[in-house]
Amino acid sequence: MYREKKLLLITGVLSIGFLFSLLLPRLLPTSPQLFACYHAQVGSSNSLLQVTEQSGEKTAGSLVFQNYEKDSSFGKFSGTFKDKKLTATYTFQSEGIESTREIIFEQSNNVLKAEGF
Repeated sequence: MYREKKLLLITGVLSIGFLFSLLLPRLLPTSPQLFACYHAQVGSSNSLLQVTEQSGEKTAGSLVFQNYEKDSSFGKFSGTFKDKKLTATYTFQSEGIESTREIIFEQSNNVLKAEGF
């Protein structure tokens, strides 16, 4: 009798734990996260985006465009990641001049794609 009650209690606790593991993400949604690093290659040109900080929607990191037979650029970005869209302000060096531009990336199937590229 004692053994049956113990098994019933353990089964009940495991069932409740399983239900919470299914329901909790829906009740308390978490912020979407980016991977730490993304790489893209188009022809002989490469780009590398590294996420160094992500807190809620706020995101920051570094970005490098290594262009084949064109000026390359490297610098830092900061922005927001919301609704699978990273809107970033990219401050970079190219040919010894510092510039700033906005870049928007869309995430689809764990891939980031820059709009307009």
